[in-house]
Amino acid sequence: MIVNLKMCGVNLNMSLPLKRGLGVLLVVLASASFIFSVGGLMALWGARPAITAALQDTANLISETLVTTQKALTVADEALQNAGTSLALLSGSVDSLADSMGNTQQALVAVTVLVQEDLPQTIEAARTALTSAQETARVVDNFLGGISRIQFLNINYNPAVPLGTSIAQINASLDNLPSQLTQLGDDLAAVNASLPVITTTIRGLGTTLGEIDTSVTEARAVLDDYADQLQLAQTTLQPIGADLPQYVILFTAGLTFIMLWISVVQIGLLVIGLHWIRSDRAVA
Repeated sequence: MIVNLKMCGVNLNMSLPLKRGLGVLLVVLASASFIFSVGGLMALWGARPAITAALQDTANLISETLVTTQKALTVADEALQNAGTSLALLSGSVDSLADSMGNTQQALVAVTVLVQEDLPQTIEAARTALTSAQETARVVDNFLGGISRIQFLNINYNPAVPLGTSIAQINASLDNLPSQLTQLGDDLAAVNASLPVITTTIRGLGTTLGEIDTSVTEARAVLDDYADQLQLAQTTLQPIGADLPQYVILFTAGLTFIMLWISVVQIGLLVIGLHWIRSDRAVA
């Protein structure tokens, strides 16, 4: 037997047993879906406090993490500031040392010239003068020694060390000075030769310290940017955390509306299924 049923603007032509079977299936599926939807709504509203608490705990944890991170950035910024101050002072000290080395080099050049040229010439002139004085003193010693033997002159000239001998000893003490001055001059010349390299190295160290100080300043600027971003994130998160319960309610209400709409559709399908089951009362 063929049953003609007009529903939802569509003409359905199918056998009665098939329609009743489909009706039973539709009723079972619609009933199960409806029960699932109602159970889902009840579970959703029942879990809403727990969901709200979990979201608030997460928001609080994120906020505390932001605060801790901001404090860490503050400590890092203070450390970089202290390092920058120390580097600036050290760079200035190194530059001053390089300047002092330059001045020292000029002084050493003058001392080297004095030791290698002026002092040897002066010593040589002194030795020449002492040699002449030694000869003169020997003559004087001999003269005074001779006249001291004349008793009526009443001259007592008998020194422990004659003047000529004393001058000879002084002259002899100058013998090693030229070689010592030569050695000292060579050492000073070697120091003078190495001072420009040392000065250049020291100035290079000062330049490197200055560059590191600049890098520290740039790093502090980056930390300031990070701190500003963290502050912005914290400012944005605070109202969200305070309004989380309202957001959860709105979200739950939206899902409730959708699930109620689905339930209405399921009820409609249930009615259709029941209508198909009872279609044996209709006559095609």
